[in-house]
Parts: sequence; structure tokens; C-alpha cells
Amino acid sequence: APPGTQISLAGPVGKTMLLPKDPDTDIIMVGTGTGVAPYRGFLHRLFLENTVARHLYTGDAWMILGVPTSGGLLYHDEF
Repeated sequence: APPGTQISLAGPVGKTMLLPKDPDTDIIMVGTGTGVAPYRGFLHRLFLENTVARHLYTGDAWMILGVPTSGGLLYHDEF
């Protein structure tokens, strides 16, 4: 998006990760020390499992993950 474009943000909401109202909207996830497991589960449900979300969501999903060393990256083959 060009500078000045308004974007929507959603923070942690307990045990739930929210999808945007518009199914074409891209999702950007940032994990800086939170661990990759919640995002992995969310991405599996969104793109791999036979869920309603998989059939309705048409946007892209980006995940930015911070780890001190590449050896700390779990599920390397998936990401």
C-alpha cells in the first residue's frame, strides 16, 4: 500500500485468530518471540485443512518471524 493508506490491525484475542471481513484482504502476521506454533496451526487451517476458512479466504498470508539464529526456526521444511 502506498504511504498514508489506512490499514486495519488486530491484536491477540485470546485463543482466536481473526480473519478480515473482506476475504480478499491479505494477512500479515508478526511473531517476535511468540513462537511459530500458533501461526502454524492458523496457516494449516487456512490453507491445508478442509475448513470453512479455507474455502472462503482468497487473500495471501505473510508471516514474519524473528529468531536469534536459523537453528531456532522450527518446522523449517514448512516455512
